[in-house]
Amino acid sequence: MKYTVEVEDLTTGSSLGNLLLFARFDKETNLDGLWHSMDNKFYCGRWEINFFIAGEKLKPVETTFEPLTQATKYINSSSDVTAFKKSFLPFVRIENLEAMMEKLRNLFYVISLENRTDEEVEIKISHSIILPAVGSPYFTKQPPDEEKIKRFNLEVSEGILRFEPIDLNEGERKIKSNFVFDGLNFDGRKLKCIQSVKVNPSETKDVLLTFSIGGFEIGEIRKFYDEIFKFSLSEMEKILKIASIFTPNKTINNGVKWAKVNMCRVEHLYKTGFAFTNDPPQDIVVMRDLAWFILGSDYVTPKFSHELVNFALKYSIHPDGKVTEYVHANELNPKLYDYNLNINDDTPLLIWAVYHHVNLCQEHDILSEYEMLKKIADYILTQVKDELVYSRTEGQGVYGITSWRNIIDGYELGGYVSEINSECIFSLELISKIADLICNKPDALKYKNEAERLRDAFMKKLISEVTNLPLLNIDSKGVKHHDITGDLVFPLLFRVVDEKKAKMIAQRLIQHDLWTEFGVRTVSSTERNYDPDASYHLLGGIWPNLTAWVGYAVRKFYPEKVAEAMINIFKLIESQKPAKYQNLVPGQFPERLHGEDGSSKGMTLSPWMPPTYIWLAVEGLLGFSFEFDKVKFEPSLPPNWKWIAIENLNFKGRLIDAFMFEGKLYISGIDDVLYEGEVIKVEKLPLDAQLIGDGDAFIFAFEVLGNGSKYVFIATDEGFIGEILIEDRKIEVDLKRGEGKILKI
Repeated sequence: MKYTVEVEDLTTGSSLGNLLLFARFDKETNLDGLWHSMDNKFYCGRWEINFFIAGEKLKPVETTFEPLTQATKYINSSSDVTAFKKSFLPFVRIENLEAMMEKLRNLFYVISLENRTDEEVEIKISHSIILPAVGSPYFTKQPPDEEKIKRFNLEVSEGILRFEPIDLNEGERKIKSNFVFDGLNFDGRKLKCIQSVKVNPSETKDVLLTFSIGGFEIGEIRKFYDEIFKFSLSEMEKILKIASIFTPNKTINNGVKWAKVNMCRVEHLYKTGFAFTNDPPQDIVVMRDLAWFILGSDYVTPKFSHELVNFALKYSIHPDGKVTEYVHANELNPKLYDYNLNINDDTPLLIWAVYHHVNLCQEHDILSEYEMLKKIADYILTQVKDELVYSRTEGQGVYGITSWRNIIDGYELGGYVSEINSECIFSLELISKIADLICNKPDALKYKNEAERLRDAFMKKLISEVTNLPLLNIDSKGVKHHDITGDLVFPLLFRVVDEKKAKMIAQRLIQHDLWTEFGVRTVSSTERNYDPDASYHLLGGIWPNLTAWVGYAVRKFYPEKVAEAMINIFKLIESQKPAKYQNLVPGQFPERLHGEDGSSKGMTLSPWMPPTYIWLAVEGLLGFSFEFDKVKFEPSLPPNWKWIAIENLNFKGRLIDAFMFEGKLYISGIDDVLYEGEVIKVEKLPLDAQLIGDGDAFIFAFEVLGNGSKYVFIATDEGFIGEILIEDRKIEVDLKRGEGKILKI
């Protein structure tokens, strides 16, 4: 799992993160900001490392991106001396945080110096460090100005640089290495120094450095690094094995894996609990984005989802039941910020997120959450005016928009908004289902009837007589807006309209003025206000999360569009020339793109897109849906796909393993599943199977219940020629691209 790209083809580097730290790098693996979640502060603004031999500066030639590391290779002019500079942030799952808390507060550099000459070479490593923060030319999120002026005293001992803050509110930090530092020059913020390393002929020598936050003493640096690196790899391997999806398309397979990696980089612990921010690094938690995050993290990091639900229910709800827009997670008693809006999408989306989590994960008891969810639902009903939910706004931009597209300057979107009404109808239906489950029949009937009343009013009042499609909105002055935008997805996504209207919407969303090779435009290119580059790309640019929503929403009528959407979202991320698309990093989901050339101009790492990609894979592509104890499988696949597979799909503490092959569903881990085709119940066999050959393949060994015979399902995305070693047997295999087979053991 890695991408290696020439430095000249990169604009910037990756963002690594764990539950406590977030680190950003440039294309040469120089640190461009190290941030700590528990106090929302930067601890290092810039750390640039270069290499010199007899005055010659080594040239960076290629950078490699892996789940836990970024590394750049440097060479001299004769290419016989190499320096590999690797950055690494430790990683642990939430289950192991308490035991590993202090160890997470370390950033590592491992520099491998390789001498392939016949003579000893002295390599000088130069360090240029700025504390604690500095503006970045590579990333959209900038540190606050007050962070840029703080001063420190420097205490030096052998191999250790200790920065003592003059401001008593600042935390401790130090750099430790297995080589001494010389030539130090420090002015209170900026440090320059060198390390001199002699490398014998045909020798490789490692220089290790760690930037530590807090007073934890790491001991011998090599031992500490080896232990934490090994443990971090094992933790990430566990993440990658959960909800492990394999399809005939390699781009999708890679996208699912990297989505899990990206998710873990933005899951943080704050003073008030676990949460994630929509614009890392910071402590602002937006409820809309938190809700969408839960839909994907339920499958990969369910314990983190559990904490997100707790956080939202505890801190985001106004006394009257409205869900706020955002809070600061490091305020001990978080203030509620709502832009003076009476309602936005945060309110109905939180109901969906909690419902989704309760259905999938065993930690939450729906009875304990019902009263709070009911309070939110009842608040929605108080905002009904003339049969529809009415959005009251005051001004423009964030104060004048009730929509996910709420950061368009000089723009208004209020009144009767189709997006908000669609989400509210859906959330009321979910509350009705919960009430029915807990045998509260009066509430179940009440919310079902209210949802139906809203739906009837939607169909009467929010359908355009011009386009015959849902309106964007009817504004506060009664003016109807017939704009063709990506927001058409919401009445379809939330099942508000009838079958005939749903098909019309689906057909419109996949037309080329909206659906492009890079994803779905926020506004049709035929609209008067279309601009592919303006207003954070919300007036015609492309947001990958919108692409995912549309792919999911149209799947009933155009099942092949789910895979197409997933490919379009991730294919740019695998480009060998990311600089062509500007602010693009291999393996990272970008925030938003230009509506015509696909260039990335937003965040290099979208924090909400990775879990949305997982949600689309599990519930769109595979078509799994969960309603309390009912499990349904309804895949949406391209017509040429004959199979799809998933292992370790979490469902209320159980793990589901399943694959569909030639229309038949083979499944283990649950007793009953709804599927229109043939269901074959199997038992997954814990057999040690090895692949030997060219290519990659998915292997699933199983026994058909009641049959006794053992089989192995093998499938490949790019093709595989070789053999399987299983139970002392050798089975020859020759699979073409995208092919699968069931073989008897």
